[in-house]
Amino acid sequence: MPLLFEDLVLLDPKAIALVLNEADEADVALSLRGVSQQVRDHVFAGAGPELAARVTTVMEETGPVRLSDVERAQMRIVSIIRKLEQRGDIHIARVDETVL
Repeated sequence: MPLLFEDLVLLDPKAIALVLNEADEADVALSLRGVSQQVRDHVFAGAGPELAARVTTVMEETGPVRLSDVERAQMRIVSIIRKLEQRGDIHIARVDETVL
């Protein structure tokens, strides 16, 4: 199953913090422009108040953006998630996993 940007909701707050630590803030702000409020809220919960405020400010101050730019920013974030998962730094709790 391919990893999508919206799969951020499968990460716990500590994992999101690790992803955001590796990501460019501009990419975070841009990538969140194309998602539901639920995904934004989940990301902001892991971001901490200062980063969430900065990203929100960037989102509010930025004018219209191209969908292709949003998608590229999302793919850069997904690449970070994959890298962290491959290193064993984070675990994605996929829906199809069975817990023993």
